[in-house]
Amino acid sequence: MTTARRVSGFERVWLAADRIAPPFAIHLVVEWPGPLDVERWRAAVQTAAGPGMRLRLRGALRWARWVVVDEPVPVEVVDDPWDGQGPTPWLTAPLPPDDEPVRVSLVPPNGEAPARAVFSAQHAVTDGRGLWRFVCDTARALAGEAVEPPPAGPMTDLDLARALGVEPLRPVASDASAPCPSPPDQPVIWRRRRLPVGPNVLPRLVAAFARAAEPGGRLRFSIPVDLRRYAAEADRESSANLTGITYLELTAETSPAAIRAAIDEAVGSKAAARHPLAAEFARHLPLGLIAAVGRRAARADHQRGTFGASLALSHLGRHALTIDGHPARVAFVPPGMPGLPLFVGVTVDPSGVEVVGCGPVEPGALDGLLDRVGTQFASESDAGQALT
Repeated sequence: MTTARRVSGFERVWLAADRIAPPFAIHLVVEWPGPLDVERWRAAVQTAAGPGMRLRLRGALRWARWVVVDEPVPVEVVDDPWDGQGPTPWLTAPLPPDDEPVRVSLVPPNGEAPARAVFSAQHAVTDGRGLWRFVCDTARALAGEAVEPPPAGPMTDLDLARALGVEPLRPVASDASAPCPSPPDQPVIWRRRRLPVGPNVLPRLVAAFARAAEPGGRLRFSIPVDLRRYAAEADRESSANLTGITYLELTAETSPAAIRAAIDEAVGSKAAARHPLAAEFARHLPLGLIAAVGRRAARADHQRGTFGASLALSHLGRHALTIDGHPARVAFVPPGMPGLPLFVGVTVDPSGVEVVGCGPVEPGALDGLLDRVGTQFASESDAGQALT
């Protein structure tokens, strides 16, 4: 075993979240017309599985580290008439950080249903960009192309934030309203929608959620930002969790143009890199204690009816992925947690926008919100050059 990197404070927060609402994982659902050759897929997955997909958690507190093991990534074949539209038991199976935190599930085509491959990873191990690279490398391996998987470190989000010289993020008040009812003890669910493709997806979609949210209250959106853009060239390919967060204060009247300008300003100021510094304390605390504090905070938020953020929205960008020559759709299922009313994952392909909303929300309320978002998104006018 070799050490890939130490565990950062932000990663420890995600490990604690996994104790609160397991699995705290990200999933990429890849769909294409088929066929699905299981043995070819098994071989391609192992070719594409670099060190970042073969990690195990070892040690505790500030001595915790991710080590690389010489073991295959599990590839399971699922016999399930799943329609790709929501959680299912095999998709919510544990992804223990010390034992197989990454998994690939193959769902053969059934009747008119497409073939599906679901790439799942414990969020402390990697972020959406790192898992997306695993998907792309697997597609390249299936096509017989050469694959060079990225490293798993050694830079962490904390190292990068320190190198940028930014100040730690100040605590965010729990005064934002939920976009739709999020009652106490509601299980985490997710729903998926496909919207028409067009320019300015991120600002238009943020504006659509702001306008579709339950009226009244304060809207604060959490926008994950890939910190690799600020790293040295040698560190930009890493599959480590190198995501920061920036916050947008919005109203239902905020225009897509204003939202785009606010995101551009946040990216230019490196504001998202402040978040890893604020989580540094977690390197010195037991995971059980962090989880206990998180549970109490989430319970208090639900009882009060306000939260640190109304929702998080993560946009993985545009792609033109093909599997065996077939255009593929990719749905990004973000992790759900009790303390966040909604987490939205977005991908864009040449023919549409895949939107997944995940959180402790009543199913009917989430369906209604996503329907309203679809209507608002389609009605938004072009606000200028696309931001992807």
